[in-house]
Amino acid sequence: MTGWAKRSGAAALVAVAIAASTGLTGCAQDQRQTTIVVEPSGKALTPLQRGEIRRDVLRTAREGMDAWKRNDVAKMRSYFGTDLVAFYDKTYKDYAKAGKVRVRRYRDVAPLEMTDINTAGTEALATWEFYDDSYFADSSGKPLTKPTGKDTSLQLALDKKRGKWTIVRLIGANAVLK
Repeated sequence: MTGWAKRSGAAALVAVAIAASTGLTGCAQDQRQTTIVVEPSGKALTPLQRGEIRRDVLRTAREGMDAWKRNDVAKMRSYFGTDLVAFYDKTYKDYAKAGKVRVRRYRDVAPLEMTDINTAGTEALATWEFYDDSYFADSSGKPLTKPTGKDTSLQLALDKKRGKWTIVRLIGANAVLK
């Protein structure tokens, strides 16, 4: 082996050793990567404003999820964004064509809670933890599937536009969302 080959091989070996010792295993697997989101500068929300926003967000979330639990698309229009309403309208029509209905049965594990809000007070997240015992039934009410029977949660993303809070996204397990 020539001196050059020995030197380049040694350099490669040293590079691998350094990478291994620092925990670098590739960009996709590096848990230390972060994203910093900078909000527009301005006044911070006062505790009173945060409390009022929390009350309004939770009212919209509760009333919207009550309509969702009843598969009531007409009532959902008052609380959900147009994309979500269109999704559930189509989903429920597809279920009807297939001769089935989603029977939603839930029991709260933890109360619905606002978990985050942006500094402008126009976007919020709420989390609902519950025991899901939902199932599908035929048009006569006879169960077609076994109840789900597990603890789960949904995260609700809400936006405030034209003075009104709206649920714009539901984040959770696909089986729960449908």
